[in-house]
Amino acid sequence: MPQLSPAKRALLEQWRTGNRGTAPQGITPHPAGEPARGSLQQKELWNLHQRSHGTTSSNITFAGTFPAAVDADAFRQAIDALSRRHEILRTTFSWDDTDTVWQHVHPSPMVELTVTDLSTLEPQEALAKAHELANEAAAEPFDLSTGPLVRPVLYRLGPAESMLAVIVHHAVADGWSLAIAMQEISRFYESFTGGAQYEPEPLPVQYKDFSEWQWRWRDTAEAHAHARHWADKVASHVATLLPTDFAKGEKKEFHGGLAELNLTPGLSTAVRELAQREQASMFMVLFAAFTVLVRELTGDPVVSVGTPVAGRNRPETHQLIGCFAGMVPTVTTVDDQQPFRELLHAVRAELASAVAHEEYSLDMYLNWVEPDRLFATRPMYAAMFGLQPPMRPFELAGARVRPVDLDRGETRTPIAMHLWNAEPSIHGTVGYAKAFFRDATVEAMVKRYADILRTATGDPGRPVGDLLLPEVR
Repeated sequence: MPQLSPAKRALLEQWRTGNRGTAPQGITPHPAGEPARGSLQQKELWNLHQRSHGTTSSNITFAGTFPAAVDADAFRQAIDALSRRHEILRTTFSWDDTDTVWQHVHPSPMVELTVTDLSTLEPQEALAKAHELANEAAAEPFDLSTGPLVRPVLYRLGPAESMLAVIVHHAVADGWSLAIAMQEISRFYESFTGGAQYEPEPLPVQYKDFSEWQWRWRDTAEAHAHARHWADKVASHVATLLPTDFAKGEKKEFHGGLAELNLTPGLSTAVRELAQREQASMFMVLFAAFTVLVRELTGDPVVSVGTPVAGRNRPETHQLIGCFAGMVPTVTTVDDQQPFRELLHAVRAELASAVAHEEYSLDMYLNWVEPDRLFATRPMYAAMFGLQPPMRPFELAGARVRPVDLDRGETRTPIAMHLWNAEPSIHGTVGYAKAFFRDATVEAMVKRYADILRTATGDPGRPVGDLLLPEVR
């Protein structure tokens, strides 16, 4: 592999020969003031950023409306307090000629709140305008070298109505992080406006401490065991991709679309009840139906799907803001003659196996075990599927925040279904690359998914082949 650096070749040889290091101790503080290596997740995001300057495909968002006015000065104080508590929110990145990405923690908060007053508009017009402007903010790229990498915007919709949008680069946060951030900001804000004093316990470690620990852990016997599991499972596997409407390169590759998916309350209840009867999770039922959809679209009974994982196996990471999330591949063989119930059990076993090895996620695997693998010619999965738990409700300025979906306008993957476990109805979105799929094609996929799920939950003893379109059986 002549394209590999000497360092990468040495690491790969170390793994192949089974030369294992000693397990590191727990996550410990990195010396203050010293740059720390970026984590493996951050390294992959840096590489994407360098390949595709101006892309917003790594932006993540949270937005919500609430019936209250906001003291902007107190809110700025709350954001500053959050940034002082979590170093990652005042971090930028650099790269050197040894192929190392470095984190640089700045001493002072870098995040700036933007306030946009739309209160002179009619209520519905103000909300629509705020949503439009928030989507535009979500579609603005970040510069990892200069920062800041968080963009909060407060929209005043009326005397007692507001909307908040927070756009963050994935290199400094993930979905779990957004939940931490919003809970802590609301507590800080309450404190700065005269409420109960909020003085959280100091964090024992920061994200940079985790990333340094992660590089040491990669050389341990525990990590090697995870690596061998994935190598045995996917090293020779090449996924069959979904058929596309356009050949690669016909359109801008990162430009993305977003289709909504809303299950009825009755179908959502059926999913939950089937999961309970079969001693499976709701995620497993939804994932099994998605597996059938991919089987139908590709025509291949061997179905490969990637699913996101939290990557927070260590207790020290649970209260940290940062990029811990990863992706794991799954490979399920679908027997058209077997009842959907049996496919569900197979999916349950496959997901349990994947989660058991989630700490060694795809970024780490591709960095070490198969650093020369090209997804364009040897894809590992056909599509992505994830179920997000509902964000714990929180209040801002004494009012309950109602989440709002934003569209960053770009995507990193050809197609990805993300569902939310909400009451009474499960809902979500399908993000897709417009370089590959027409809007109508994805809308048809959404409808077929709901049809498959409805039939499968109505009669889980029915053969999988009966769930497929006649021309596929």
